Amino acid sequence: MSLAVTATSFQTSAEELPQAPGFSILQLAPGLYRLGVTGQFTPGWLARLSAGLSGQQVSIVRGHARRVRAAQWEADFEIEMDPRAGDPRDLDYLSFLRETQAIPESDDLKLSDCQFRPAESGGSGVWVEVQGADKIGFLKKVLKCFALFSLFPCELEIDTVGSDARDRFLLRGIAGAAPSGDAINGLREVLSAYR
Repeated sequence: MSLAVTATSFQTSAEELPQAPGFSILQLAPGLYRLGVTGQFTPGWLARLSAGLSGQQVSIVRGHARRVRAAQWEADFEIEMDPRAGDPRDLDYLSFLRETQAIPESDDLKLSDCQFRPAESGGSGVWVEVQGADKIGFLKKVLKCFALFSLFPCELEIDTVGSDARDRFLLRGIAGAAPSGDAINGLREVLSAYR
């Protein structure tokens, strides 16, 4: 494996990933950074990235990601890290994508709202919007709920307004299939338990 690093971006290459992921990081303000992510990723990459960031006390404040084709993704996130805790430019993002992080689970996900809407323009999938008290690990927990029903985001928008997370996900089944009614109903029931 090789790793080339510059002041604000780095590119990795690894045999197990079809196209090496690229990461760029730019400091916007003290403790606030923009993280760009591109490449081909295996299913669950966003949950692994979120778990890895959570484990380093890094919060995703806002951002968006979308699958542009097959397993190819483009993402841009604003991340926040207490400067006393370290510098996110020093983190090993590639390891987050490959490993399941051993982070203590908490059941304190609190949702204030959850809405389901069909995909626009008759596309397959369903939009799920969740709102709740933002904290480190919020995104990881929501993604884990989706995975229980083999539902995976192919597009997402993340935002934090005040102390609330307001996240929106276009979910599809395995291989981009339309989600089944049973999967949607099961997800609705699980998310309702967190309200």
